[in-house]
Amino acid sequence: YLEKLIENNPDKALSTWVLFAIFFGTFVLLINFAITKLVNKSEWLRKQVMGQRFIEGYWIQKVEDESLDFKTAIYSLIAIAYDGECLQVVGESFSVDGRPTANFFSKSSSLDNYALRYPFSVQTFERTDKKIFGVTKLVFTQTQSKGFPRRYIGYVNSNLRDKAVAVSGLRIDKKKFKGVDTAEERRALIQEFLND
Repeated sequence: YLEKLIENNPDKALSTWVLFAIFFGTFVLLINFAITKLVNKSEWLRKQVMGQRFIEGYWIQKVEDESLDFKTAIYSLIAIAYDGECLQVVGESFSVDGRPTANFFSKSSSLDNYALRYPFSVQTFERTDKKIFGVTKLVFTQTQSKGFPRRYIGYVNSNLRDKAVAVSGLRIDKKKFKGVDTAEERRALIQEFLND
C-alpha cells in the first residue's frame, strides 16, 4: 500500500508519515505522563519499581556520642516520603530523656543508589534566635533478601559545628511512629533502638 501511495502521490505519502509521527509521539508522551502519575500517586507501585532501594518510611535516628563535643545523645523520629518530585525528610529531635528539642525539614533531596543527600533547616525550641541549617547524607544498607533497607549510617553537617557528626538510623513501623507522643514513649523507642 505504502509503495503505491508513494509512487502515485509523494506529497500525500509524506503528510501521512508526518501525521503518523505526530500521533505516535503524542501517544508516547501520554503513556509516559500516565505512568509517571501512577508511580507518583502509588506507594505500592514505587515499592515495586524501587525494590531494595525503597527507603520511604519511618525511622529513628541517633547522633553518635563519640562525634559530639558534649556527650548527650540526640535522637530523631524521621519520616521520608515522596512528594511527586523528590524525597522529603521531616523529623523531630529529642533528648535521651524524651524531651523534644527541635523540628527539621528538607525541601529537596537527591538519591543516588543507596545514598540520600538533602539540605535541611531546623527550628529549635531552645535557641529560637539562631537559624540552623545544613546538609545530611544517609547511606542505607543493602539487604540480602528481597526486603527494604532497615538501617542507615551517615553524617550531618550544620552551621552549629566545624565538623560533621555521625548518625545511624533504624526503620520503625508506622504505628510506632504515629504513636509516639510522650517522653515515656520516646524513651521506650530509644531503648528498642539500642537493643536492636
